[in-house]
Amino acid sequence: MSNDAQQFADQDVRITFDETLVGRPVEADGGAPIAGGQAGYRTTFKGRLTGRRLAQGDPAWLWLELGDLVEAPQDFEHAHVWVDEAYVYFLDEKRS
Repeated sequence: MSNDAQQFADQDVRITFDETLVGRPVEADGGAPIAGGQAGYRTTFKGRLTGRRLAQGDPAWLWLELGDLVEAPQDFEHAHVWVDEAYVYFLDEKRS
């Protein structure tokens, strides 16, 4: 079983691959809770799509995997991030 399959074994999660997305430059809005509070903040990720898609739940919540990050929060230490497909904005090659 792959690491992805083990990680999501108890959830309704499907990971697929979409070759048409590989390498496309995007910007994505995200957010996170603020420790100790009920408010949140918005942050931006910018990089290239890996082609991996994740669908979770029913109805599905759709995610795209973003890598080759050129913009991320200062304390973000990962090479990849899953971003909500609804908040992914495709950039043309000249802007990336």
